[in-house]
Amino acid sequence: MTTEVPLVAGADGSEGSLPAVDRAVDEAARAHCPVIVVRGSRAGVAGAHRRILLAAGGPATGEETVRFAFREAEARGGVLDVVRARRHASPAAADTSDGDDEERARTELDDLLGPAMADHPGARVHRATVEGPARKELLHRSAAADLVVVGARRRRGRFGLQLGMAAHTLLQHAACPVAVVPLQQRREPRP
Repeated sequence: MTTEVPLVAGADGSEGSLPAVDRAVDEAARAHCPVIVVRGSRAGVAGAHRRILLAAGGPATGEETVRFAFREAEARGGVLDVVRARRHASPAAADTSDGDDEERARTELDDLLGPAMADHPGARVHRATVEGPARKELLHRSAAADLVVVGARRRRGRFGLQLGMAAHTLLQHAACPVAVVPLQQRREPRP
């Protein structure tokens, strides 16, 4: 039986510390727990906005991701901003489907957040359903957040996590740290 041990890597920016960073990255994309990626000049400005941003929607937003975001917002005494993006309706169908698409997105958001909201009744939550690419809206909102939370699925048969386009974009360009929360694999019962 193997025991998982947390990995902490310190780096001061010197050339000698860079191998530690490389090793930490290798050990992290296999983590079974959330990994927070800190990059850019805002790394030391924790709590400046008291706002956690949750990327909601897509197959990687599971219960673990939502619960992690609620715990972070609660621990920081901040607001949880939940963003659910939806695709643009085609011009021909815009009149008939736009309202339906928005209502469906709101319903999906309610279903996703319901269990965690029941466990965190005092949480301050702002919900938004937006039209257009999630990555653009999340990048824009990351400038006013202390942390962005995204989910990731495990790759089948391989080590590592499968990140969506929004998560990739956020990891490369977000204006604040990004937490990647791996979904726990559900084991099917054996017959």
